[in-house]
Amino acid sequence: MLKKAREQAKAEAEGKAAPDPQGKDVADSVLESSRQIWLAGLGAFARAQEGGRKVFEALVQQGQALESRTKQAAADTANAAREAAQAKAKEMQANMAKAQAELAEATVEGTAGGGAVVIVLTGTQDMKDIRISKDAVDPDDVETLQDLIRAAFSDALTKSRELAANRLGSVTGGLKIPGM
Repeated sequence: MLKKAREQAKAEAEGKAAPDPQGKDVADSVLESSRQIWLAGLGAFARAQEGGRKVFEALVQQGQALESRTKQAAADTANAAREAAQAKAKEMQANMAKAQAELAEATVEGTAGGGAVVIVLTGTQDMKDIRISKDAVDPDDVETLQDLIRAAFSDALTKSRELAANRLGSVTGGLKIPGM
């Protein structure tokens, strides 16, 4: 139909044919057909847009559901980690209390002057005993006795600190905790 209308229009333009009254009808028919095609295209576009909107909304809902599940999984993991850390901390506190009680009972000896002065300290640096040999006591040389006591105490204190570090270090896993 379109081909026939073109041929008629060309012939009329060249003056080879008289205007065809049906040509106007054909032109009107073609115009109407093009309008219908245009409207059908718009309708198809609108349906495609609606379908796309539905797909988009479905994707948004799936994304929100995934985000919700991810947040819940992260919260569950964080709660499990916190509970495990709290359990480990309680275990460490119990082990620390036990180690400190053992340190309070454990003793070390510091000596000076070949055993002339002996000082006994606990693992918590409390003095339990001090023994001074009679031979170490010279009323005319008190400074030497003082030096021996200082040396024995320093020796005992060093040993007591080493004992505490060893016992508490096994409990803390080597962490340097202030005051320990």
